[in-house]
Amino acid sequence: MILEWHFLVLITLAGGVFNSLFLAFFAVRKRHLHFLAILLLSIFLILLDTTVVYTGFFRHAPHLVSMVFPLLFITGPLYYLFIRSKLTRNFYLMKSDLLILIPLIVAIVDHWGFYKLGTEDKIQLLNSVFSQCEGCSSPRFLVMMTFKIFVNGIYSYAALTLTYPASATPFTKGDKRKLKVLRNLSKVFLGYWSFYLVGFLLLFLFNQYSVMIDTLFFVGLSFLVHGIAVSSLLHPQSIYLPFSAGYFNNENKSSNSQEIIKQLEVLMRTHKLFLNPELKLADLANGLTITSNELSLILNRDLQTSFTDYVNQYRIETAKELLLDPESRRFTILFVAHESGFSGKSSFNRIFKKHTQLTPSEFIDENPKS
Repeated sequence: MILEWHFLVLITLAGGVFNSLFLAFFAVRKRHLHFLAILLLSIFLILLDTTVVYTGFFRHAPHLVSMVFPLLFITGPLYYLFIRSKLTRNFYLMKSDLLILIPLIVAIVDHWGFYKLGTEDKIQLLNSVFSQCEGCSSPRFLVMMTFKIFVNGIYSYAALTLTYPASATPFTKGDKRKLKVLRNLSKVFLGYWSFYLVGFLLLFLFNQYSVMIDTLFFVGLSFLVHGIAVSSLLHPQSIYLPFSAGYFNNENKSSNSQEIIKQLEVLMRTHKLFLNPELKLADLANGLTITSNELSLILNRDLQTSFTDYVNQYRIETAKELLLDPESRRFTILFVAHESGFSGKSSFNRIFKKHTQLTPSEFIDENPKS
């Protein structure tokens, strides 16, 4: 029975190793699947490392063990980048994406002491870990395991949220089918890390965690790869083909972005949407038939401003015109605030001073009646 169990685990791990490498070979040839290829290659190395450990081959090549351990900390981030690149026209990495390197660096620093050990010391340490799970009850082990699972879980959740676009997003029927497949895949990915977290914490608290239990979680990672393989066979277009229309638009200074900016100015200058104190990013995005994420990206990237500052600059210009108008000077500051799109006097005073370095009263004093 034990031999059958070990054989089943070994076959599952071997299948994950083969499938991950096989899928990565096809994915690496398509630009929009490069992050999927990197993810699959990472999983290939992780599962190969696990197989080496499980079979006891590490005693012949101890330096190969745990070399790919840091990759475990970025499987979630890589999956997130895969989903984002699939849903993005002309995708490119932003500075904020460099944050995924932090878990990788933390893992390398944590394992640095092991990497520096000699061959005999590594074999002795690995034997004690795999036979008695030495160190599996230490606070450091708890922190690193929780950190690993938490990082992957957060990025998996972020990937799942990307598959729920705003209702105004103009997807074709084919794109909607692709999105559904990616959404289901993301749910499985998030479910895996959620189960991993709950299972690990329960086993750790009851002092039942072992290397064998950890191997079972890697078996689960193999099943994730098998899930991607099945999705590729049943829905090849959803995995391998790009979307006909992107959820985001990362095209740098594109003509499409400039057209959206022109439409945005019409909404603000002609229709004066900024006069609505309850105006939200989603309201503007719906008026432009794009998503909130895409509009936020255009404001930040092309106009170097945020939604709040963009809207407030129109409100401040309107308020300055009213404060300089002799007919309006007989009205109160609160009246001017409301007429400019602000919800209250205190927020108006604060934002007005932020933009002009003057309070409304000081502005009036510096611009006396003509």
